[in-house]
Amino acid sequence: MRLTIINRLYRQLGFLVIACAILVSAYVISGRLLMPMVAGYASYFEGRMVEYTGIPVNITSLSGSFNGLNPELRIDGLRLLIGDNFEDQSASALVFDSATIIVDIPRSIWERRWILEDFAVETLEINVEQSLDGDWHLAGFDGGNDSQLNFNDLFQSLQRISLLNLRNVGITFFSSEGNSYSFNNGVATILNEDESHFLHVNASFEQSAKQIALSFEVVGNEASEIDGKIHLELPVADYSTFFAEQLESTFEIDELVGGGSFWIDIEDGQFSRGLTEFELEKLGLAGQEMDSMMFSDISGTSILNFNAARNEWELSSSDMSLSWRGHDWRSFNLYSSYNSVGDMSMRIDHIDLSLISQLGTASGFLDEEPGDRLAQFGPKGVLENLDLFISSEDSNPRSSRLVTNIKNGGFNSVGSSPSMKGLSGYFEGNFAIDAKILSGFLEVESEEFSINLPNLFTRF
Repeated sequence: MRLTIINRLYRQLGFLVIACAILVSAYVISGRLLMPMVAGYASYFEGRMVEYTGIPVNITSLSGSFNGLNPELRIDGLRLLIGDNFEDQSASALVFDSATIIVDIPRSIWERRWILEDFAVETLEINVEQSLDGDWHLAGFDGGNDSQLNFNDLFQSLQRISLLNLRNVGITFFSSEGNSYSFNNGVATILNEDESHFLHVNASFEQSAKQIALSFEVVGNEASEIDGKIHLELPVADYSTFFAEQLESTFEIDELVGGGSFWIDIEDGQFSRGLTEFELEKLGLAGQEMDSMMFSDISGTSILNFNAARNEWELSSSDMSLSWRGHDWRSFNLYSSYNSVGDMSMRIDHIDLSLISQLGTASGFLDEEPGDRLAQFGPKGVLENLDLFISSEDSNPRSSRLVTNIKNGGFNSVGSSPSMKGLSGYFEGNFAIDAKILSGFLEVESEEFSINLPNLFTRF
């Protein structure tokens, strides 16, 4: 009895294997016979892509074949057309010479969604436009609704691809100000394996001979849950045009020549830590109420960290240096923090008072009257181990605290005020911001300290 049941099971299993083999053979034979017929359906694919993208497309040719168990589709000369005049073939958001798409049928059946085994694109050209409100979208798409670049949607779309190779890629950005800048000779690879996702990009900015390198390596299938790292390598080049329009601040960037490396850590889809090593040959800043300021030889290492336990941002900078108008501020270290309440603290190992005072007046941070008064006093010397705390605007009472060592400090006489030089010692002070009351003390420990009282003695 048991032997009979086993024989029946083997017989049924054999029939099942034979049936599967027949079905697979029929599937492969049908695919090999039918896939070449897609060449006559270019207009159908154009219509389907119009429905998907919302804009007209044009395909030069379409061909199909079979690769193992997976269908392979080759598209030549696809172009997304934009503008009121669709016959203008040059106005396109996306253009590529050829693309090969291989659908992973077993994985698509298993995961019940379309999975691409391979997607290779040759000579891809992408045009991106900026709307008047500052949002970026593919050229030709309506600036509203779904055209805005969305990281979550993009991340979900890229997961559908097992492997994507892009070669000879060019991306051109058109700003709302009418300027444009481009990344050329790009090479990119996208690889997805289970919950691991990798993106590596190399491209040249404008006419630079050296390439920018970008890597994005994360784990997780939801954008809000991913953990990983982002690395960006910027070679020394002129990025003036790019940063001038991307940074919104009180200042405008007239010139930026330099490069650096940037590392970003991501936890649960959020920024957790950033590290940068940079070296700028030139940095030109301009504002509405100031002349252009040109800095040079700016370098250092900075770490930006979010401290979740204290709910505050921390910035640490080491081995920093810069030059401006003959002043060299060399090898200084800085630490600052800013919490959710609005309190800010800063510690710097040394500051050139002459440089800072001149920057304060030239930058336009100070109003005209206090700026002129600061220029007249002309403070000199060095502040060492400075510790500054400023309470938030919502605190009551608002206050600030300054603790520092002074080395060879001094300032000029203005009106009937005394002048000093050779001042070294220790200062600790508290300033009540609302009441405008300063309290504290100064300890002087200097063998070269001198003071001039203009109403009693001649100036030294």
